Amino acid sequence: MTSQSAATPGDARASESSVRALCREVQEHMDALKRALDEEIRTYPTPIPRCDAQFNNLYDERARLAGALGRLRAALAEDASLDLVAEALTACVADAPFSSSAHERLLRERIDTALRGAASPSPSRTDRTAARGPA
Repeated sequence: MTSQSAATPGDARASESSVRALCREVQEHMDALKRALDEEIRTYPTPIPRCDAQFNNLYDERARLAGALGRLRAALAEDASLDLVAEALTACVADAPFSSSAHERLLRERIDTALRGAASPSPSRTDRTAARGPA
């Protein structure tokens, strides 16, 4: 009886497709957050003193969000590797949350799950050498 647990190229393509789809979903979520933040900054009561900590925090959050969106957009470029997508998603999870929404918490959990599933350990140099046997 043979084992059916080996991943097939079709499985790898499906996994890659789902990771890319998740990356697009995260980007859409962050785009919505950025639009809301832009609107909050645009409608902030004037005059704004330079020492307004709340307003300065909004600007800092927008810059942090713009950086994350830049990484996601680069990862979703047509010719981007799956490694770049995984790096962008890993950075999103490693970063502090952008909101306290249940949707973001769920996205973070899905990213964790997807990255664990997409990680296919490649044999180390020592493993490859041992598999070949003595020279």
